[in-house]
Amino acid sequence: MLATKFIHFINQQIQTIGFANHQDEAQKIFEHITGLKINQALFSNKEFDEIEANKIIAQRKSGIPLAYILGYQYFFGYKFLVNKHVLIPRCDSEILVHNAIINCKGGERVLDLGTGSGCLGISIAKNIELSKLVLVDIDNNALEISAKNANYLQVKADFLQQDMLNIKNNVEIIENCDILISNPPYIDKKTFNNLERQVKDYEPQKALTDGNNGLLFYKAIINSILLCQNKPRLILLEIGFNQATNVLKIAGLLNNYSSNIIDDMGGRNRVLILKKHD
Repeated sequence: MLATKFIHFINQQIQTIGFANHQDEAQKIFEHITGLKINQALFSNKEFDEIEANKIIAQRKSGIPLAYILGYQYFFGYKFLVNKHVLIPRCDSEILVHNAIINCKGGERVLDLGTGSGCLGISIAKNIELSKLVLVDIDNNALEISAKNANYLQVKADFLQQDMLNIKNNVEIIENCDILISNPPYIDKKTFNNLERQVKDYEPQKALTDGNNGLLFYKAIINSILLCQNKPRLILLEIGFNQATNVLKIAGLLNNYSSNIIDDMGGRNRVLILKKHD
């Protein structure tokens, strides 16, 4: 099957599943199998067998997210390995990375709490020379993935297994960072139960929800910072689109910081930035 017919075949099959972004998924599958960019298909005389495509499509029909099937997801222009132990990186989170980079001077110590695949901290380190990057997660399986990504993308980092809700342990590591970043589990219990199946049934629950009101991890992070003698000069936290008021109230306990909410590309509240007063 020629490349042009092959992409049409994949697109038709994916479309029948009923996902809204079927064209994007079809393109990713095509490029994964063929090694060709979609705009190269018109100029290729190669023949492709649909066997591998059918295997991927069958898994996708069962509900498994495409990123887990392929084993990777692109984020901020970089290829990150992913599996069932880590949250799939979303483009909405790129706004946090962008704002971290433009606020970095270089030579900072960056702490990434709840790192998962490591996409946030590693992407920052690829664009700014840091003196130290520490990636923290409660799950050793997630840290294995973040370590592989750091190695693949040639980023030097330290890895630490730790529970973000353990305030005492948080203080020890936060006191040794200049910039703190985190995309914590912020989906509340009710919203989590109503998520689409491909998210709720396949992505790690503990990376998505706190099993409560979605605010537990923000409270733990802010309360930890309050106990630090040496506080980070910059804090960037991803938030839910409807959480700005509640998270700002929690962050207000840090009275020596200015706060700003940054929207994502869809115009929804996405990142809380806290800057320490000089």
